[in-house]
Amino acid sequence: MNKADYYKDILKLLRLPQLCAVAISQLVLHFFYFEPAIAYYGGEVKMGTLPLTLCVIATVCTAASGFLANDYFDTRIDKVNRPLTRIVDATVSRDTAFHLCMGATAIALVSAAVLAYLASNSTYFFVFAGVVGLLWFYSASYKRVMLLGNAMFGLAFAMVPLTVILFDIWFANMTYGAFSKADVIFSKLLTEGLEISSFVFGYMFVFDIVRGMEEEKGERELECRSLCIVCGKKVAKIVIVAVSIIVCLALILRCYYSMRFTGQMGMYLAFLVISLTIALVVQIIKTKVRFDYLIIYGLIYFLLATLFIFMSVYAYYLE
Repeated sequence: MNKADYYKDILKLLRLPQLCAVAISQLVLHFFYFEPAIAYYGGEVKMGTLPLTLCVIATVCTAASGFLANDYFDTRIDKVNRPLTRIVDATVSRDTAFHLCMGATAIALVSAAVLAYLASNSTYFFVFAGVVGLLWFYSASYKRVMLLGNAMFGLAFAMVPLTVILFDIWFANMTYGAFSKADVIFSKLLTEGLEISSFVFGYMFVFDIVRGMEEEKGERELECRSLCIVCGKKVAKIVIVAVSIIVCLALILRCYYSMRFTGQMGMYLAFLVISLTIALVVQIIKTKVRFDYLIIYGLIYFLLATLFIFMSVYAYYLE
């Protein structure tokens, strides 16, 4: 293998499209949700270029370390499910994957440490350290435990929007903590941040159950205890459909309550969520081959994108 193909495989391991999505989602929340919302309440808050950059770098590198750890521990499963397309232990050695994982982890923790120093609050360093540990233990063992692994996966990705909102609120409080009703406003914004994170949790929880269904063959040979293996595909599909509908209804309710700000745009987004959820449910019910799973993943990504578009529209109409 030539060097160009080797580095191309390393980039595949890093999953650049997903890392870009993580970075863009945080920047969208900062510039198109948090700052307009603070302006609506009478403040003018800017996190600052350096803290925001460090927050995004720490989050992206944390996600990268999770992806690499997952590939590092899944080599035996991938040998069964993807014998021709697997990368780790084929074109890229496990040692290289491990060293890349440790490098991404180091960058994430150093960035988080500097960010915590700038914020004068060491707690935020432990937030990132906790997520790194969560992803490592998920990949190493808990991924193979029914529902617990799915919940850990969802929680890790739910921290993507929550971390930037937490840091935004903290720096806003440091700079403009004295403006009228600051505590009430920051509490409201934190509540909305938790709502966003809960939606992300729900969709990524579903995503991981679907992944377990797709990788059933390899996980069954290694005696994993995923929902699909323990309870069967029928039960797994019922859980996926139920969670998808619950998240959809919660998001529609959120759109409804925000319509006094967003007007018809909120209604249009609600219809989009309903349409995508119906398509997701139909696809889950009829899924059989690998291409069906790819469509499901795409629909989940579209639903997540709709969530961030909705929050941006909401903040825009606040102005």
